[in-house]
Amino acid sequence: MAGSKINPLKAFLPLVGIFILVNLLGSYLDVQMKDWKIDARVVLWGNIILFLASGLSYFFYQKSIANKQPYGFLNYIYAGILVKMMLCLVAAFIYIKMSGKSVNKPAIFACMFLYLVYTAVEMAILVKLSKQQKNA
Repeated sequence: MAGSKINPLKAFLPLVGIFILVNLLGSYLDVQMKDWKIDARVVLWGNIILFLASGLSYFFYQKSIANKQPYGFLNYIYAGILVKMMLCLVAAFIYIKMSGKSVNKPAIFACMFLYLVYTAVEMAILVKLSKQQKNA
């Protein structure tokens, strides 16, 4: 299996799995999240935004792997990170402005944790695809 090629769409499946798992857990643990003072709607919307941002940054990561120039590789990596971060910052800013004084801080921290999870999985996928490309 060392020489098997990983399909880029198949490599994206762990992110889809995280998205589905968080949505299921958020729906299933709604009562428990209320006990923890976490607004499940904020976490679920944050998950949707993170998934979409991860999909967009994944596109940039795919382009980076295909680029043979080191500076091109880094440009696409930085573009993916920047796009994802900016989308999340804009979404957080909009939520904070719309909520006023009723911002749910535990939900914001839960979304920040999800951001780290999505980013870690994306980087693991990128490393795997990069090694595959290098060996090809």
